[in-house]
Amino acid sequence: MKLNQSNMTKFYHPMKYLFMTAAVLAFCGLARAQWSPQVTGFASPLKSTSVSIVNDSTVWVSAMDTTSGASAQAFSRTSNGGTSWAAGSINGAVGFHIANIHARSSSMAWAALYKTTGDSGGVYKTTNGGTAWTRQSTATFGAPNGHPNFVHFFNDTIGITVGNPNGNNWEIYRTTNGGTAWTRIDSSKIPTPQAAEMGLVNGYKAIGNTVWFLTTEAAGPGIVMSRIYRTNNQGTSWFRCDSINEEAKAIAFRDTANGLIITASGMVAASSNGGRVFSALNTAGSANMGALAFVPSTAGLYVSTDANGSSFSADNGTTWTSIDVVSHAGALAFSKADFGWSGDFNADATTGGIYRWSCAITPPTVLTDSNYYCVGATINDIQGSGANLSWYDSADLTNLLASSSTLSGSLISVTDTFYVTQTTTGCPQSNAANVDVHVEEYPNLIATDPSPICAPFTVNLTLGGIIVDSMGTDGTYSYWNNAGATTAFATPTAAGVTAGTHTYYVYKTTRFASCHSDTVPVVVLVHPSPSLSVSEPAAVCAPATINLSGLTVTDANNLPGAISYWTDQSLATAVTTPSAVSQSGTYYILKVTTLGSCKDTVPVALTIIELCASINEAQGGSALEVYPNPSNGMVYLNTGSLNANASIRVINVIGQEIMNTTVGAAANGIDLSAAPKGMYFIQLRSDKRTSTVRMILN
Repeated sequence: MKLNQSNMTKFYHPMKYLFMTAAVLAFCGLARAQWSPQVTGFASPLKSTSVSIVNDSTVWVSAMDTTSGASAQAFSRTSNGGTSWAAGSINGAVGFHIANIHARSSSMAWAALYKTTGDSGGVYKTTNGGTAWTRQSTATFGAPNGHPNFVHFFNDTIGITVGNPNGNNWEIYRTTNGGTAWTRIDSSKIPTPQAAEMGLVNGYKAIGNTVWFLTTEAAGPGIVMSRIYRTNNQGTSWFRCDSINEEAKAIAFRDTANGLIITASGMVAASSNGGRVFSALNTAGSANMGALAFVPSTAGLYVSTDANGSSFSADNGTTWTSIDVVSHAGALAFSKADFGWSGDFNADATTGGIYRWSCAITPPTVLTDSNYYCVGATINDIQGSGANLSWYDSADLTNLLASSSTLSGSLISVTDTFYVTQTTTGCPQSNAANVDVHVEEYPNLIATDPSPICAPFTVNLTLGGIIVDSMGTDGTYSYWNNAGATTAFATPTAAGVTAGTHTYYVYKTTRFASCHSDTVPVVVLVHPSPSLSVSEPAAVCAPATINLSGLTVTDANNLPGAISYWTDQSLATAVTTPSAVSQSGTYYILKVTTLGSCKDTVPVALTIIELCASINEAQGGSALEVYPNPSNGMVYLNTGSLNANASIRVINVIGQEIMNTTVGAAANGIDLSAAPKGMYFIQLRSDKRTSTVRMILN
């Protein structure tokens, strides 16, 4: 037997509709506050069993004949929000029932059709508003157990249709081209069903790419249990969620994590993990068991319906309040807080068939938008605008503070978020508007003086650890030159530019309420640094040495301290014998002050001439004469009778060769006018001897 939601409600009888008239009138004032009756236009009495909302104008419904059990291929469509409905019939589907209808626009829709006996069924599509329908044959749903339970599309091209177990697994198809081709999902992607497990007609819910569907299983005499299946990826793969040891009548989710089910016993169970586990709620009031829907754009509003009426829960299923006791025997759907539909029986083509939800449940307005206070200050009342306002201090609306347009400031003592709802007569409580009240502590600053520094270094007062707010308030620090905080310190990231003791003052103002801390001082101690200078010593001839430690080092700041000598600027290698330096080079003299260990380094160049020995040997009787000496650039040489190829070199005091020529090339003199002033050595070298003469350029 085909299990479907129509089996879960009382069959319609024409006399029942007449007997219900008095009840409808008795509750008219209440019912009309939420549900406005509209006419689906079906010629004979049918029940609206599925609702597909496209937008604020377009809604489609499908219907069944639950009185005689005869097949009906009826649907109806509105393009003006229900002001008028146009009924039609799916062609080419005689003998079939519509499981559900799913529309994407006013012209395009799909319908899942089935038979209560036999093995057949399929998906039909229209692209012209229902004037003509075409079966999409690749979703075969054939023998032995082929039955589609619903069809659902995620967009205009990707959709799924789910049937019963067929061939030892669920018969589920997926399309990516609008149904032109349907492909059955491989059994490895779907949990294996139980032997007696079947699906429910239109027993599913969808949010985004996620779909859940319900099943039932006859687990023993008089025992029916249900299971929930879920896909997270538009039907590509499925997993089994929870199993319920009762028959589930309706399911709804407010998001992909949180949802409710209602069972045949009236139990309401909730899941917070996408349906993996459902736990029974301790409820107040009774939910209706025929259909269940979450109302989008609300925090936790669910509506339930059945042939006995409708009810709502504004706290995610814990408390249920009756809306009416008028029959809502059909499907239920909402697209937003004030747009929903509940199906029922129609009497004829001009009477009934569906209700439109028309409750105004928008949140009230909070008029006070600046609520920031320092501890101990008088807190202003919070004003709200709306009907029958109720104030709470928690999002679950469990602790009622006041029922009036004003929340007294005397009820507020600490930082908190307050929630306000409004209730229209006969309607559920609105979603809550919220207002934040900040009661801020005064900052409590603790200052730790930074370690002393040496000029010209500075201290960044804004770095952590120097000023700490023990209250941890959110706010802004201010830096000042005086305790009265009248002269701002403009550069707190560079405090203590000059040597000496500097005192700065800091306070903090909270971000919102401008709660002001006390002013705390911060002392920055800056020690002076030495400022060294030294005169370079005269060059000496090897093997003589230079006494580096004997040089006069001047400290412009005249600070006491220790002096040391180094071979490199990075001060990595100390001079071994600073009193007898025997190699030319640049050396570094370091002074570290006694107070504060402040430092300064000065470089000094030492020159040790290696050629002096040969110069001394050549004095008197030298084969080389140089004139004029000193010279201003042009130098003439007397080389005697030496061969013209004998070499002549010009060398500076640090041993660098600046010219190399021959006696023949220097016959008319050598031009040294481009060389810097100073002492030079002119060396004559032949195969017999070497002579060197010292000369001065000036």
